[in-house]
Amino acid sequence: MNSEPQDAPANPALARAEEAERLAKEATPGPWYEPHICDDSHPCNCAGILSEGYASGIASVTVSNGLPVSRGGNDAPPKKEAAANARLIARARTLLPTLAADLRAALGREKQLREAMMEKITGCQYDLKIARAALEGRE
Repeated sequence: MNSEPQDAPANPALARAEEAERLAKEATPGPWYEPHICDDSHPCNCAGILSEGYASGIASVTVSNGLPVSRGGNDAPPKKEAAANARLIARARTLLPTLAADLRAALGREKQLREAMMEKITGCQYDLKIARAALEGRE
């Protein structure tokens, strides 16, 4: 018995690619850029993700202020981790649609290879049928 829901897509990888493409289409156009917090040599410590049209309004990461929540801490990751989060968010804008396109292309190549293999198998089965008939004297 199949454990997948009945409305599950035939190819989950393709469904994820379609979701990534839909999300990218709806989002602010890219590319997006890392905030200054990612550059240790920059005097500014701003944590807003940038784009060509917005100076920091795409998204922001929060950096720990070093205090426990009970003392007014903000329960955020340390600077190094916050910077990595910012890089991930900024790169995801162009990376996700690119990966989705790469996946679609790979799935297309896989489908072509599968079809070519099935043609070969069908041809071999036909050749075996003829050979078997010849061996049995039923040419």
